[in-house]
Amino acid sequence: MTLEVLPEYLAEADYLLLGVRELGEENKKDIQNSPLWKNLPAVQAGCVMEYDLDSFYFQDPIALEQQLDETAAFLLSKQ
Repeated sequence: MTLEVLPEYLAEADYLLLGVRELGEENKKDIQNSPLWKNLPAVQAGCVMEYDLDSFYFQDPIALEQQLDETAAFLLSKQ
C-alpha cells in the first residue's frame, strides 16, 4: 500500500495498529512524517497502537493471549 492511498482505506478508522520490525524503523519514520499520515483522524486523536511485529508473529495460544493483552490494554487506555 502506498502512502497516497492511506486516506482512502483508513480515513474512517477509529484506531490504527502500526506494526514494525527493527529493520523497518526508517520506513516507519517516513510514514509518520507524512502529511497524509498526520491528517488521518485516528492519528490526530492519538489512537495509534505501535507494536513490534515479531511479538505478533506467532499464532500459538500463549502468543495470542499476550497479543490480546497488549491490544486490550491499548484500547482501554483510550477510553
